[in-house]
Amino acid sequence: MAVKEEYRGQGLGEWLVKALASWAASEHQLQELIIEVESERLPENDLRKRFWQKCGFRMTDYVHTYKWIPETYQAMYLPLIKDTSQTAAKDGQALFKQITSFHHQSFRELNN
Repeated sequence: MAVKEEYRGQGLGEWLVKALASWAASEHQLQELIIEVESERLPENDLRKRFWQKCGFRMTDYVHTYKWIPETYQAMYLPLIKDTSQTAAKDGQALFKQITSFHHQSFRELNN
């Protein structure tokens, strides 16, 4: 997701995340949203992380390295349910298994 620089700071990104979270929870009964963010400590990466945290996403500790991409990543998740037993801190490595599976499915569909 990206918001054109000239429109940033107006709440559009937060609005979009809230709308997506509401749709995911109500229409598809999803329990959480998962994203990956660049983990390298750079000002632009830190800004992105702060944005996602402002939207309610929680950072995991695990740092993932893809074989084909030099950057490192971390998983963040947004709990969509109120049951706190279901929203305990997540295992970043386990989340990356889900992310990697999604990538495989997405690229397979693009190549068919």
